[in-house]
Amino acid sequence: MAETTTTLPSGPPGAPGAPGAPAPDERSPVRSILVIWAVLTVALELFAIFVPARLMGVAASKTMADIKESVTVFSVVAAPVAAVVWAIAIHSLLRWRHRGEHDMSESRTAYRTLV
Repeated sequence: MAETTTTLPSGPPGAPGAPGAPAPDERSPVRSILVIWAVLTVALELFAIFVPARLMGVAASKTMADIKESVTVFSVVAAPVAAVVWAIAIHSLLRWRHRGEHDMSESRTAYRTLV
């Protein structure tokens, strides 16, 4: 039998062809996550500015007015953080799902045979 040798591509990490590098046709998810994040941030900021204060009704005291203002400020500050969580979740659900190329049930061993 003849011995075969394989040479691994060399180069800096992350370079095309380097070990562990993504395929050249595979896009980075950063751009799509940022687009989803920007849209969600605008929507959640508008929601945070207009909805919570209106749901609480008219302030009957100075304390209630302060509470309404605090809720609005905290909602506005939390909106970008919530938007990033939702953007990653939405991107994950849309990008990394089974697309029906083949039947997954036939390629897996049944759970009951593993136990």
